[in-house]
Amino acid sequence: MTISSKGKFTIEKYAQNSISINECINNGLLMKKMLMIVPEYPFPCKCGMTVRIGDMCRNINDIVEIHLFVCNPIKGSNPLDGKELFKSISLAPVSVHGNCFYEILQKIFRKITRPLFDSSIYVGDDIIEFLSAMQRKNAYDIVMVHTPLLSRTLKAFPRNVFRIIDPHDIWYQRYYEFMKIKKGKLLTHFRNLGREMELYQNVDLVLAISLWDRDFMVSHGINPIHVPVSFKTEPLPERNPPGANILYASGSGYANVDAIHYFVNEIFPSVKKNIPEAKFIISNACDELKEEYSCRKDIMMLSYLNNVREAYLLADIVVIPLRIGTGLKIKVLESMSFGKPTILSATAARGIEIEDYLQEQLSDRSEIIADEIIRVFKDESYRRNLSSSGLLIIEKCYNPSKVYGDLRSILQK
Repeated sequence: MTISSKGKFTIEKYAQNSISINECINNGLLMKKMLMIVPEYPFPCKCGMTVRIGDMCRNINDIVEIHLFVCNPIKGSNPLDGKELFKSISLAPVSVHGNCFYEILQKIFRKITRPLFDSSIYVGDDIIEFLSAMQRKNAYDIVMVHTPLLSRTLKAFPRNVFRIIDPHDIWYQRYYEFMKIKKGKLLTHFRNLGREMELYQNVDLVLAISLWDRDFMVSHGINPIHVPVSFKTEPLPERNPPGANILYASGSGYANVDAIHYFVNEIFPSVKKNIPEAKFIISNACDELKEEYSCRKDIMMLSYLNNVREAYLLADIVVIPLRIGTGLKIKVLESMSFGKPTILSATAARGIEIEDYLQEQLSDRSEIIADEIIRVFKDESYRRNLSSSGLLIIEKCYNPSKVYGDLRSILQK
């Protein structure tokens, strides 16, 4: 057990037995040290991974002393956003990995040898030695590793350190899904399911970001806890006057780009026949989408928005027609938290506590998704039922207390 920097007065009281250890922990005066190893600095939250890490840090930093170890160079503002959440922030040592020639050789090596995710090519021995020195100096009680790609860092810590891994996904399943759109080569280092499951079986605690991930792990002999991402309800007003704007709130990433092409080519034409004034809005569109659809008057591509709320203010409804996807579809919860009527594909709904959502037909079929969108525009009561049921799901299932309750209990014990 490590005393935090919250005050010598508390240490003296504890030594004199005038305050119990539980009282110290409950009041945030006696904390365990946790080293959190992350691929990139989580603030500002610009992608699903940083949203996940940032949300977790905000919701556990009052019960553990978080020390952050960032594996990739920090980009962005200085001073760092969110630095008040951390006791310390450390960066991976600069080595040959910053050399362009070395990077080219590394890519060639990966192509030839096809290493798995836990290979030293992803986390070198220099990183292991650096973390070992940090452990000897700081005596962390807990280490949490984000994504299995960084799992080799666990070699730096003795067995008395409590080991947590947050996969963010079942990566073999993600590899399998990417193969459906001919992008499987990007994730071939996760092609061995047994290797990934063995990793999760050999740590002290695994976090499952979705219900689907949890059930998959349980079926493979792992006992994770379900820790999704938390949201607070912030319902936006309906547009006045109402229009026919359909928003997809992410225009980058292979799964999102595939969903947008699917919508434009196979769903939107049916919607336009019934709602001629309908417009499709894409937030933070990538270059591929800009080149493909910039000439379309019924498709609007927003410039980069620091606050995603601005995109939702423009929307009458939200559509998430994903055809591939694993883990947790954060954009689904985000849309519901804003009170937007949201039409989901069956893939988008997978792994979410969706039983109480009032969308009548959940399907990946284009004609059914189109029918649902048309009904939302034509049936005001249906539109409002979707909004209200989405907000209730966030309040009931994805509030911070519910999401982080089990994890907080384990960390405190």
